[in-house]
Amino acid sequence: MQRLPVSSNRRCGVLASSSCAAPRLAPRPRAAARRAAAVAARAAPQQTVLSGSCYEEIVEGLAARIIDAAVAQKPLGRKYIVGIAGAPGSGKSTLAALLRDRINRIAGGGSSSSASSGSSSRGVAAGGGRGAALGGVSAGGSGRAAAGEAPVAVVVPMDGFHLYKRQLDAMPDPEEAYARRGAHWTFDADAFVACVRRIRESGAARVPSFDHGVGDPVDGDIAVDPATPIVIVEGNYLFLDLEPWRQLRALLDEAVFVDVPLDTAMDRVYRRQVALGLAPDVSRRRIAGNDRPNGELVAASAGAARVVVPSSVPLSGSESD
Repeated sequence: MQRLPVSSNRRCGVLASSSCAAPRLAPRPRAAARRAAAVAARAAPQQTVLSGSCYEEIVEGLAARIIDAAVAQKPLGRKYIVGIAGAPGSGKSTLAALLRDRINRIAGGGSSSSASSGSSSRGVAAGGGRGAALGGVSAGGSGRAAAGEAPVAVVVPMDGFHLYKRQLDAMPDPEEAYARRGAHWTFDADAFVACVRRIRESGAARVPSFDHGVGDPVDGDIAVDPATPIVIVEGNYLFLDLEPWRQLRALLDEAVFVDVPLDTAMDRVYRRQVALGLAPDVSRRRIAGNDRPNGELVAASAGAARVVVPSSVPLSGSESD
């Protein structure tokens, strides 16, 4: 499928201790250990495979690792950008949100919410320890900080760079374009790369989100504040070895891959689609013709990651993205 040229100008604007008790996140210890061992066995020699007695422990360790690295980089005066990739249904969006929330709590004790229109940070001055070392920011998870406040960490999702439906309509085969929506060529990859580069170079941007109800991106919906030191970029194709996707690697300070058996990921996708009202047989066809091929392509890019998170936790609904 040949993708038509897409303008990138509209996409990214410039701005004026948790325990392991959470029942939905705690896997069976032996199963988690076996899963981590299997992931470690096939990981590239230069990769670090995270492990823990439960998923919360893995999140805690990764959050601390990111904060320590961001603190060490602070004298350079640049943001610390983390890329999280994984197949559809791997749990990458869940991990990104958990990391954002945990980092913001470590930094200042503030609670965080998803980045959505109209939400605001109710942060407090960054507290002691790691948070104080970041300095000059408030805690909170939203991409929309109130005046004088900025979250320590914010998530920038690749989903906001889906091509608009009108752009799919303009393709040589619109029917195939809609059927394959979610494939790498149905994203505005040039705009996505340009946006991450703008965040890297200028430290500030407004980036799009994705409205699942409408089925289109919402331009400028998420704010990346100049004072926010940590940006978590998440999506399927961050490590894809194709242009322009491969340019992202040089823009990331840390590269994390969420490893999950493809059958498990596709089962999560199936349950999510059926829960949203899709007929089971339609979901199976969609997975076979789109989600699984996309997942196989993403899995092949795992070697570009420096950190591997074994996703052995059964997630459901939107949490399995």
